[in-house]
Amino acid sequence: MSVILETKQLCKFYGAGENQVKAVNQVDIQIEQGEFVAIVGKSGSGKSTLLHMLGGLDTPTKGSVTLAGKDLYRMKEDALAVFRRRKIGFVFQAFNLRFHLLMSGKILYCHVGWMGEKWMKR
Repeated sequence: MSVILETKQLCKFYGAGENQVKAVNQVDIQIEQGEFVAIVGKSGSGKSTLLHMLGGLDTPTKGSVTLAGKDLYRMKEDALAVFRRRKIGFVFQAFNLRFHLLMSGKILYCHVGWMGEKWMKR
């Protein structure tokens, strides 16, 4: 099997000085293709922060995330957005639903991204 996801010295810090919070501190992970992994821990232990960095949603303070051979945080923002859209799926704790859209709009939003009113014409 090959490594599909790897982190090296992954850190996410908030604040500075004595008020600094180390939400994720020097995490090294290697997950091989086909492996099933669970991230578990107490509330506030950094699970969501870690997952957001693994999925390219939140930038680490230090360290790297390599997913499917791509170093996520060396990619330009546009390329990362395309990579996320094509290669990564998310299920959030909060639904993040767009109640103001019709079902057709929600489907189009997920597949092609928000394009203003262009989707209405289709």
